[in-house]
Amino acid sequence: MRVPRSGDPVQVRQLLRRSGEGRVVATCRAPGSAAELQKLKEEHAPGRLTLLPLDVTDESTIEVRRTRIAFQFWSAMLQPWFFFY
Repeated sequence: MRVPRSGDPVQVRQLLRRSGEGRVVATCRAPGSAAELQKLKEEHAPGRLTLLPLDVTDESTIEVRRTRIAFQFWSAMLQPWFFFY
């Protein structure tokens, strides 16, 4: 699993291309307001790009999100690409 620590929607697009049919998880403070990420989600097959809220200034939310992502994807034996935006 690769975890880019910073970037932009361009990196999410690149991960979607490089991962073939794999899944990509992108996080940001307000996914509903992230127009470029929403557009990428619509452009790809359902379930390919998952957008989740994450406030990186609050360490407790980081741990909760990490745990939920790990459980959701690893329990399904998937290897998603993670991107923190």
